[in-house]
Amino acid sequence: MKPIKYTNFIFLFPPRPEKMIMPGVLGVFEKKRYIAQIKKNGTGSILAVSPEKEFFFKTRHGNPHKQWNVPDEILDPFYLLPKRWFYFCFELLHSKTKHIKNTMFIHDVLVANSNYLVGFKYIDRYNLLHSLFRTMGSCSQYDVVSDNVILANNYNIGFENIFETLTNSEDEGLVLKDPQAELVLCTKENSNSSWQIKCRITKNHKNL
Repeated sequence: MKPIKYTNFIFLFPPRPEKMIMPGVLGVFEKKRYIAQIKKNGTGSILAVSPEKEFFFKTRHGNPHKQWNVPDEILDPFYLLPKRWFYFCFELLHSKTKHIKNTMFIHDVLVANSNYLVGFKYIDRYNLLHSLFRTMGSCSQYDVVSDNVILANNYNIGFENIFETLTNSEDEGLVLKDPQAELVLCTKENSNSSWQIKCRITKNHKNL
């Protein structure tokens, strides 16, 4: 597939789930061979990086961050990228968490090497994302790029058990994604919502 060229900053709405399910339905999507990722309690955000290493940070609505100033150290891994355009989707862990600050939890890439990845399957974009960075460690939830940048990991089995073990205050639940779903033009907030579903932790979810 021939990708679309991306040659200047244009805001692209990051893919995000709109539909929600209860934990008891997680097994249904596991059987459908969806993948699961931890849903962090952060601010949905994007970062575009130009070939000249100009950085464009926005919220998922395309607005500037009002309660966050970008620290220099968070940019270090992105200076190592090739001199082309890149566009990342992430949760900013800062204002909504008490003990985690200035941390990017990256879960998708929409542009790589100046190519807008329309038509590319999520699993291919995920693998590409992880190939762009050198990691210094990992855990089940994520790979560690630096003290401020982490990459979401996928789960393929045991969705209900994983959900029940989420006890950290920054963990909001799970996002389920169809790994074979292809990216469509990111012109609206819900342009890529059809292939994602969220399952949030609630105080009374076990009783529902």
